[in-house]
Amino acid sequence: MRRFGYDGLGDRSFAHWDSDEILIFNPSRMIPVFAHWLYSDEDWENIWLSDPIALDDLQLISSQAQEAYEHDLEETDFDEI
Repeated sequence: MRRFGYDGLGDRSFAHWDSDEILIFNPSRMIPVFAHWLYSDEDWENIWLSDPIALDDLQLISSQAQEAYEHDLEETDFDEI
């Protein structure tokens, strides 16, 4: 893929429960243009997006999510799984 000039690859198959997936080959070349929260009703009949999230806010959200993930990982007792 890199040989043909792609900087990333996206999966829009909706095979996973949470969202599309993106594989970024070189993060320094990726610049987010827009990011939004996706909202829907329970049946996914009405879907809407939030206003665009500023890059600084997006970075804060990302770092908070990473910290929460690492905290949950530390608290997990893998012997019980």
